[in-house]
Amino acid sequence: MAVACKAQAHLADIKDHEITLGGDEFDYGIDGRFRNWGSTNGIKFPKGRGFDFQLKATTRWTINKGHIVYEMEASAYNKLILQNQEKDSDKGVLLLLCIPDNLKNAVHINQDHCLLQRSVYWHVIKGARSANSSSVTVKIPLKNLFDEVALDRILKKADRRQL
Repeated sequence: MAVACKAQAHLADIKDHEITLGGDEFDYGIDGRFRNWGSTNGIKFPKGRGFDFQLKATTRWTINKGHIVYEMEASAYNKLILQNQEKDSDKGVLLLLCIPDNLKNAVHINQDHCLLQRSVYWHVIKGARSANSSSVTVKIPLKNLFDEVALDRILKKADRRQL
């Protein structure tokens, strides 16, 4: 049975963003979706274009020459490539949570918050599909830290079809 989960997030007290997680019993390579919401007279409505994302979490990453280097499954990589080649489709973004090797020191949970050490980085995968059947090396610039400012910037680019 398909399960969908929606959460409204108010980020940076500037805009309303919606994140949709899951939703399909089949794996099409998309884990969720971000989009903007507008409001007129208390009525909320989808505003502009959004973007889909594929979320990966890994301890198998390195930093090399200003990039996060990650070995991504070729099938997942190719799904993002195909989606991003479609002219009229919303683009797909890789969100990569880089977890330290020692998980004991990486997760802090208390009554007020759940904190994961390290960061999430974003990357739009473009180019040709990989002929490799196992994995593809993905290099994500360290400047592509995924935070509230980046989310707003990515949504603006998606709305202008510049992703």
